[in-house]
Formats: sequence, structure tokens, C-alpha cells
Amino acid sequence: MSNQDQLSVVVTAFEQWRKNRTSQKGSTPQPLRQQAVALKSQYSSSRITIALKISGGQFKQWCKDYQSLNESIDFVQLPVTSSPQIDEVQGGALKRE
Repeated sequence: MSNQDQLSVVVTAFEQWRKNRTSQKGSTPQPLRQQAVALKSQYSSSRITIALKISGGQFKQWCKDYQSLNESIDFVQLPVTSSPQIDEVQGGALKRE
């Protein structure tokens, strides 16, 4: 998908949400925020905010929120052993075989 297609998809998603939302004061759904922030790797913030009709301050806050969220998630992959030990519960106590 080209960059313009990605922007168009997100613009359409925002328009659809605005058309169908029940309250004018409701916050933007998380998936839409994530899609908007993901566009930052291809577009300037001003281009995104104009296309999505959102404020620059709002977009800046979303970027900050997702940056801190991504930085706080650490994944450590544990090695897989070729012969795993089997744990068994017998009589309420954990017993290694």
C-alpha cells in the first residue's frame, strides 16, 4: 500500500467515526489514535493534523503517549530447552520429575 493510500485509509476511518459517533465530546478511539501516530513515519505532523482535522496539541500528546508506551514495554525472549522439565502437582505440592 502506498503512503497516500495509508493516509487516505486513516482519513476515511476518522470521517466514518465522526459520522457515526454518538457524542461530540467523546474521545478519539485508541485504534484511530494509533493509526494517526503510525503515519508520522511518512508525513509531517502538520500534514497529518490537517488531513485528519485534529489539533496539533492533541496529535503531539498522542505521539507522546504511544512513545512512552512503546518504551515501557520490554520483551525478553527466554531460550527454549531441548528437554523441558515437567512440573506435576501431587497432593497439593509442586513436585519436579
